[in-house]
Amino acid sequence: MDRRWLLCGLVAALMAPMVVLWGGVQWTAHAPRAFNHVTQTISELVARDAPGRAAVSALFVIYNGLLAAFGLALRDLAGGQGPAGGHGEQAGDRVVALAALGVLLLAAPMDPVGAPRSPIGLVHTSIAGMMAVVATGAALSGGRWLGHEPGMAAYARLSQATVALMILFGALTLAGSWLELLGLMERLLTGAFEVWLGVVAVGLYRAVGETRAGEGAREQAAHGRSQVADGG
Repeated sequence: MDRRWLLCGLVAALMAPMVVLWGGVQWTAHAPRAFNHVTQTISELVARDAPGRAAVSALFVIYNGLLAAFGLALRDLAGGQGPAGGHGEQAGDRVVALAALGVLLLAAPMDPVGAPRSPIGLVHTSIAGMMAVVATGAALSGGRWLGHEPGMAAYARLSQATVALMILFGALTLAGSWLELLGLMERLLTGAFEVWLGVVAVGLYRAVGETRAGEGAREQAAHGRSQVADGG
């Protein structure tokens, strides 16, 4: 596996908030009122009547492609490492599943605020809930795997903290509608996952590089000893 595929996770983590911010700017430029990131959800940027919906949706498709690439790289890296590696493979599978759900979410846009509930709108809400659960599960499985990897204890602790924060912010998101903080709580929920995604992607990229450098040094040393023995 080319370890550069792991950096897709970092690119995705950086891309997500930029797409949301850019989508808010597009909304504000074309709608009669400014987009409010504290009270409005991310899904409103891709609702059926949202200004700039096509462009924002296209960027989120790219994001989900990067997410899927990272998940596959994660699964490949953890493969063949015994029971602990199984947790890493599970984390990779969940990241890929999250990306697939993200694409399905775009195909089932939310209903415009104030409009009657439609079947597609209900599907959108259901998928959004599933995505929160799957993302939390990915961080949980990733933490279980990283806890058994040499030098990755800090990333395992980050994973545990991420799971706790996502559960907390998930609960607050459910209460956010009547607190008029729904948008803020949702961004804290997704932000916790994006931080985990980016930091773990960089950590794994560096760890793989160090491991391969060490293996290369050992091979060179063994080759040097072999040449000395042959010369003797």
